[in-house]
Amino acid sequence: LERMERALALIGNPHLRLRAIHIAGTKGKGSVAAMLDACLRAAGYKVGLYTKPHLVNLSERTRIDGCEIAAARMLGYIERLRAIFASAGLGLTFFEFTVALMFLYFAEEKVDIAVIETGLGGRLDSTNVVTPILSVITPIGFDHMEYLGYTIAAIAGEKGGIIKNDVPVVIGARDAEARLALTSIAAQRRSTVRLIDRDFS
Repeated sequence: LERMERALALIGNPHLRLRAIHIAGTKGKGSVAAMLDACLRAAGYKVGLYTKPHLVNLSERTRIDGCEIAAARMLGYIERLRAIFASAGLGLTFFEFTVALMFLYFAEEKVDIAVIETGLGGRLDSTNVVTPILSVITPIGFDHMEYLGYTIAAIAGEKGGIIKNDVPVVIGARDAEARLALTSIAAQRRSTVRLIDRDFS
């Protein structure tokens, strides 16, 4: 994550100004993010929502109060960030760049809370520079095994990388191996756990 941290330092560390909910898992990340976004907006909060992938337009990934970032606004951010990163000799991946743009947009728009979905995995995901107020792990299955590992426990360990010290976590995984891996990480990091089928249905 060093490259991501360097990129964000160049633009004033916008991720440090956000209150965020961070979501990882194999299945259901988008649904959980959409439901949290809807609940929080209904409660009167100004909510930033970052999901992936986009289906038609890149602007779909980054929304505030349900509205996609305007194309002209996004283009302005792209031009601004490209100039900053190029002058620093910093080459980012496409995903890293969209994450940096999202953090800056949400911080400058002063959202009350940002609901952020990881890309691939969790531990080494570009979004994992944020320290959230809540982490959420959805069900775990076999995905991107060449990057995340070939067992459910290994994959859960990567997804569980978003669990932070003293930050509560909601775990929606039902697989026994995944639950053990995730609750073990939470215990090591003193994270209060809310576990599906134990604490909620």
